[in-house]
Amino acid sequence: MYLGSTFNLIKYQKGNADVFDQSTLEGNLQVIDRSFTRSQYKLVETSTQAREFLDISGALSLRIKKGDIVVDGTGAYLRDTANRQKFVELLVRVQHETVTETIPSHLQPKTDWMSMAPETVGTHYVRSIIYGGELIASLRLKANNREEREIIKAAVSANLQLTGTFDLNANGSFDKLRKDLAGMYNEDIKVMATKSPSSPPQTVEDLMKVVANYPKEISTINNGKGKALKAELYPLSSLKADYPNYLPNSAINSLLNDVETKYDDIRTVMHEIIPWNNKRLESTEEEDELTKEPIVWEKPDGSGAVYINWGSETCPTTSSSDLESGLSSTAAVSLLYSGRAAGTLSKSWAGGRNFECMKIKEPKISKAINTQPKPAYLDAVEYRTLIEPEKSRPIPCAACMVPETVAVKTLYAQTSCPKNWRKEYSGITMADSSSNVDGEFICLNKEVFERPAESEAGVNTSKLNPVWMSCEKCDGEKIVPCVVCSYENKSQIE
Repeated sequence: MYLGSTFNLIKYQKGNADVFDQSTLEGNLQVIDRSFTRSQYKLVETSTQAREFLDISGALSLRIKKGDIVVDGTGAYLRDTANRQKFVELLVRVQHETVTETIPSHLQPKTDWMSMAPETVGTHYVRSIIYGGELIASLRLKANNREEREIIKAAVSANLQLTGTFDLNANGSFDKLRKDLAGMYNEDIKVMATKSPSSPPQTVEDLMKVVANYPKEISTINNGKGKALKAELYPLSSLKADYPNYLPNSAINSLLNDVETKYDDIRTVMHEIIPWNNKRLESTEEEDELTKEPIVWEKPDGSGAVYINWGSETCPTTSSSDLESGLSSTAAVSLLYSGRAAGTLSKSWAGGRNFECMKIKEPKISKAINTQPKPAYLDAVEYRTLIEPEKSRPIPCAACMVPETVAVKTLYAQTSCPKNWRKEYSGITMADSSSNVDGEFICLNKEVFERPAESEAGVNTSKLNPVWMSCEKCDGEKIVPCVVCSYENKSQIE
């Protein structure tokens, strides 16, 4: 498009006529010096919000996404098909305008186009062109899941305005955002511009420098004038009174927002489904063939279960036999990992009530953050020995996987498993009797008590003691035994 050329807004394409002779325009244009730069950002959640921020109409946006019109910067962003449910997006727009060239009203147009068919000529002509450059940057804070995305969105809303000026003054807000989220997100920056920056930004600080220096980048194009950014289209009916006037359909335009939203949904689905469809396994003729053979139903086995062997760093090679039920197992029990028992400190007023089997080597923890006013702590848990109660020692543990098992259950005050259940290990019921936090019972493998006692640990370390109970037929209080049992539904197949 150039000054004096025609355009058909009905078909959104260039017309086949020139309203003004180019030799007439040369040297007679009105040039307005603008020297204007504006940089803004906005938190956007939908394509409609992004389009409105970029000052693009619904009709133009749809044609850009369809590929009918090619627009640098803004067009490249609108054609993106990323799924917005996976990130929080800050959209940055930099507009740098240099000059406006316009056709003065005293110049007379050509007359040859007036005898041509309006369908060939078009509906409007280009009266003014604004030059400069535009930069669109998409700053995406990518989350691991939707829950973390909502946390990131809330933090962005708290630390930044929903819209504002994007410059070096906003750097402090982004620093605070990083500290509050403590590495919960990854930054992804995409830049689409009239002139791509010489050094693509990798961080927010880099992006701010690119924005600040962008007018200098544009000054290297077309002797400092830059590229054509916008064109003012004026109706041809203003030059010829009986020329058909273009009247947009306001009823259709009001529906375009909804059409664009649905079109974006289709584009996103197609973008996601094509890679998924390429990974599908192709069916074979044998699998699809219909036969008259009878269908034999087999009762499915369990998919497996995991239990913690408190008091041992290993798992049995096979589940042990339960003599009372008459069952034995051939399924190998595999060790997932071993470690030490951990839980809330003994004198804490709050914390987790459960105990965890924690791997000793290379724990995966977040980066250091400022200590909270009343944090909950996780530390080692020990058990008191029966022979020397004043001493304690750490509790080893192992996570054991039992294949082809439906469930694993700990039975307290029992020494054997029910019929059709297998015994994994037996032990003594233990609990922390001095903690302020209600804790859970665990079944501590009786083999651990064969180990020698150690010196007592720190005063705040939780120490588990044997659990005692009394009953009608008991001769005084007794230590509560326990047994860990697994159930495999193969036992019921006849």
